[in-house]
Order: sequence, then structure tokens, then C-alpha cells
Amino acid sequence: MQKMEDGRLAFLNGSFSDAVESYTDVLQTQVLSEPIRVNAIRGQLDALLELGQADRARELLQQYLEKTDRPDRRERKAAILHVYAKYLELSGEPKAAVKVLREELSYLSSQYERYYMRLTENYLQQARLFLDMCELSEARIYLDLASYCMNTDGDDLLKACYYYVEARYLLASREKEEALQYLFSARELFLLSGARWWAEKTDESLAQITE
Repeated sequence: MQKMEDGRLAFLNGSFSDAVESYTDVLQTQVLSEPIRVNAIRGQLDALLELGQADRARELLQQYLEKTDRPDRRERKAAILHVYAKYLELSGEPKAAVKVLREELSYLSSQYERYYMRLTENYLQQARLFLDMCELSEARIYLDLASYCMNTDGDDLLKACYYYVEARYLLASREKEEALQYLFSARELFLLSGARWWAEKTDESLAQITE
């Protein structure tokens, strides 16, 4: 669907208001396949959080979660829980976010499309949370899990995200030179994926390190 592609491109380029609008339009369509609905819900919620509209995101999270108590909606619940963990992270509740991410894992199934990619996203988010809590040994465990799953099923954008979090770990471990190499790799893959906004965020990180 064109609206889905519009939302994806808007999100990658940091046009989060446009992304919300596109994904919301998709969700107002009467007939949607479950995979498209899941991706539209997640895109809408992710964009709202990037916009700083946490209250609106939480309101929608609650509405969407109420409609996931059916066996055929486990993948939808997993996707919503993933964004809920991001909401908790932004709200300064990293331990609660980790708990939700572990709940998400119980709803993921190898029968779902891009199963290993979804595992990678979960493990990367857990690694980032442990880095925020300065628990490097735990962060290393989840980075290694993410690396394994990413090599099984991953794309350039996901690899860029992995390299970015790996760089954060290396900086926390005082391995500056290696961290810089991971950031350069992340930047290159963000650009290759059309994610200009994320490449600019990586440039900011590089500038801070090299000052």
C-alpha cells in the first residue's frame, strides 16, 4: 500500500508528523490484512513517541492492547508490547521496560513472518536498556543474542541499529577507536537504507566523541 510506504519513508527521514498521518490513514481502512495492521499500529505508535506525544501514544496503547486477547492476535500483542516498552523507557522506567520486553518474547512465534528480525529488535532494545542502567555484562549478553539473530534474518537498517548500540557498549567499555568504526558503519547503512534522520543522529554522536 502506498500509504504504508509513505509512512515508512517519512519515519526514516524524521518527518514523524507525516508518518503518524500516513499510518493513521491506513488504520482507518475497513479491510486490512493482519500483518499490515500490525505494522501500521507499530509505525503510528513509534512515530508518536518520537514526536514526544507520549500521552497520546499511551492512550492508543491501552486501546490496542484491549483488542489483543485472542489467540490469532498474538503477533499484534507482541508488536504493541514492544512499543509499550519504548514508552516505559522514555518515561524513565527501564526495569519495567525490560519486564515488558520479556513478556513480548512469550508472544513471538517462529511461525511469524521475520521471526528472527523481531527477536533482534527485542534483544537490541534490552541491550540498550541495560546500557542505560550501566549493567554492561547484561548488555553484552543481549548484544550477542541480537547479533546471532540478525545474522539469521536481518536487513541493512537493522544492522545499522545493531552497530549503533554496539558502539554505545564499546564507549561504555572505554574502547573509543572500535566504537568509532561501528558508528561509521552504522552511518553508512543508515544512508543506504534511506534513513537520513538516523544518519544525522549518528553524525551527532560522532561529533561528540571526536570533540
